[in-house]
Amino acid sequence: MTQAPWDDIHVRRAAAHALNRDALITAFGSPATPLTTIIPRGPLDDLGDPQAVDGILASMPDQEYSLEKARAEMARSAHPDGFSTTLTTSSSGYASQPVAEAIAGMLGEIGIDVEVKVIDPATWLRGFTGEKQAPIQFTTINIPSTDPNGFPSWLLGSKNIPAGGWNFAAYGPPTMDTLLAQGTAEADNARRLATYADVVRMVGTDVPYVPLFSLGYTMAISPEFDWPGFNGNYARTTWQTDVVAR
Repeated sequence: MTQAPWDDIHVRRAAAHALNRDALITAFGSPATPLTTIIPRGPLDDLGDPQAVDGILASMPDQEYSLEKARAEMARSAHPDGFSTTLTTSSSGYASQPVAEAIAGMLGEIGIDVEVKVIDPATWLRGFTGEKQAPIQFTTINIPSTDPNGFPSWLLGSKNIPAGGWNFAAYGPPTMDTLLAQGTAEADNARRLATYADVVRMVGTDVPYVPLFSLGYTMAISPEFDWPGFNGNYARTTWQTDVVAR
């Protein structure tokens, strides 16, 4: 958000339109669902009826894959003729060289020349959790909560910008800090849903992040047992106590 040319909102919006989520899922090589909001639908459904969530998602800023829209945004930017940039990746399980190379090819369609560099995992991770100097990155992230505040509490807000924080984009306007505080202070689900709708709308408008896909998780368990609380973050919990006899 603070480095040229990515400090140009039209460049960020152009990149969002240039990325074909279905093709990136294929490049990643695991089952996944395309995602366009920083909070997946599931946690939002926990706060309200499906019709209310439908309305919120329908009102979100457009990030559909469209080279026509991507090129139009580039034309509005301060870099209409494109530019060169670097995207680092690593052998870390959070990164993906095939996805990084696919992103480079897609951005090349709109005049953004991306050089993919493969580096060691520790250096790669420091590049965007340290001083937030990495220009663009692809990463997966798993958080130990299914609450709607889960991803925002890690990826957004001024407190997560300093070195060691996970706000990779260094995106922490005061309005976002206020929304994040409201979301954790409120007890009424309808008000929380309205708050997180504003969070999702801000991220979709300002494009500090481009959500791409949500990975699927599978499990196998003996028919003698049940695991009612299963989710993809089970390894970060005392999951053994969640498995119960049928």
